[in-house]
Amino acid sequence: YPDINYPLPTTFSFSQLRAFQTCLYQYKLAYLLQIPAKQSHYFSFGTSMHVTLQRFYERIEAMNGAVQGSFFSPVVQTSRLVSTTTAPALDELLKLYDENWIADWYESKNQREAYYKKGKEILRAFYQKHEGKWTVPVALEKGFKMKVGEYLVTGKLDRVDQLADGAL
Repeated sequence: YPDINYPLPTTFSFSQLRAFQTCLYQYKLAYLLQIPAKQSHYFSFGTSMHVTLQRFYERIEAMNGAVQGSFFSPVVQTSRLVSTTTAPALDELLKLYDENWIADWYESKNQREAYYKKGKEILRAFYQKHEGKWTVPVALEKGFKMKVGEYLVTGKLDRVDQLADGAL
């Protein structure tokens, strides 16, 4: 077989670096040959939960008149006091879950129903834990690019909050 040389990318994501670290063959299949991987119920459930919480915090931003700025700027606007932050009701959070539920790739109907039910339990516990202590995020789904030597590392921060002392 002839030697095949693949050009080294100049930009890397966290997922690419993780795949490379875990298994060189996995990296080659996913990022060089770009062969789609079989999806799993873990992906469906994780994405359902992630998008639900993202939409929930977008609603918190909207309800509190928040405007996203750059969290890399020298001055970051202070988050509203937690006691004054308005948040959607639990019913709205659970409705967002229903709207963003991905029912694909489960191994059986029973497994799908069990994960769906567990997701509702997790969201109820999350809501109960944070009720009355909500904060308006400084940023949601904020992309970034970071130069490392001659390479670029890209990614996305799910959510950034500002602490009482001003730290992010």
